[in-house]
Amino acid sequence: MRSAVHRHLDGCGQETTGCYLSGGTDSSSVVAFTSERHKPARSFSIAFEESTFSEIDFAKTTAAAFHTDHSERFLAPQDASAAIDKIIAYYDEPFANSSAIGSYYCALLARDKGVRTLLAGDGGDELFGGNERYATDKVFALYQLLPAWLRRRVIEPLVSLLPQDGGKLSLPRKYVRRANIPNPRRILSYGFFLSMRPEEIFEDGFLQQVGTQDWLIVPDEHFRRARAKSEFNRILYLDVKMTLADNDLRKVSGTAELAGVKVRYPLLDDRLAELSGRIPAVLKLKGFEKRYIFKQAMKDILPKKILYKKKHGFGVPLAEWLLQEPRMRELVSDLMHDPSTRQRGYFRAGFVERLMNLHRLQPNFYGEIVWYLVALELWHRKHLGQSREPVHAT
Repeated sequence: MRSAVHRHLDGCGQETTGCYLSGGTDSSSVVAFTSERHKPARSFSIAFEESTFSEIDFAKTTAAAFHTDHSERFLAPQDASAAIDKIIAYYDEPFANSSAIGSYYCALLARDKGVRTLLAGDGGDELFGGNERYATDKVFALYQLLPAWLRRRVIEPLVSLLPQDGGKLSLPRKYVRRANIPNPRRILSYGFFLSMRPEEIFEDGFLQQVGTQDWLIVPDEHFRRARAKSEFNRILYLDVKMTLADNDLRKVSGTAELAGVKVRYPLLDDRLAELSGRIPAVLKLKGFEKRYIFKQAMKDILPKKILYKKKHGFGVPLAEWLLQEPRMRELVSDLMHDPSTRQRGYFRAGFVERLMNLHRLQPNFYGEIVWYLVALELWHRKHLGQSREPVHAT
């Protein structure tokens, strides 16, 4: 990792180079190794008044530990409103990763401070097993280690006698049901749209056009094609191809370009990526400890507060803002109740209303799903006609 970061600093001047700093292990590692070459290294963070989302204390810990020239910016709902149109307009297909708002302002902050190249920490989770869902999935994978006769002749007949949705009594039955879903479909089944029947979400005409059988053909192919002996390394390969390539890198690179800076990804250095592919899966997820070998490598470099913190990233409290900030609340209401939105032919009206109600009850979970629908409609209006004007409520 040290060599990878140093290679990515070649040709980069100290004054015009900086690092994204979320306060997580990956961005902090990039800062740590950058500070060996640039004195001081320059680091940039975004923060929020909402304490459950803001990780500025962790970012400050890293900045202090490595004596960086640190800059930060607190974001408010008004900042999100100002950025949404720019971000929607930038992407040539619907893109609804709400943390793009934070990435954009972080890159903008760096540019305003004279930085032209930013180093990002993306890739560490997928190379070394850092996502929480990896440990969660292992809980279910353990079931398949039991003898088949025990599972099929004893356990499954017994759990079938339990209620399907009866509180704690139904948990063993739910566990067995999920454990019997083969990967990659099991690890993807946590997604909201895969946890419901398509007929509950989408219009009949839409389902007739796209079908319901081949939605997961792309992840299935990635999972099958991975040159890996362990199922866990296949999952990591899948995430490199989809979570990184289709989502995170498009978010960071796109918003950086929008802000006027370039990005380098030292943790995705080809030599480091090849090395990670040779590391046994048990050293990445040891028991239920995520990124075990990474932590062993960095334990004398990163502060313990950073190395063992809960993963967060550059998320933004958009779910709360969509409910609480008047301009954004009006935007959501206007879009979701506009007849032209309803006539797109994607979502059932009953599903949209149900989702809006769930958002009010559990904002932090369902708010992101509401944003998917809002971003899709905004993209339609920005790129496919109907309105070329900003669609924000006035």
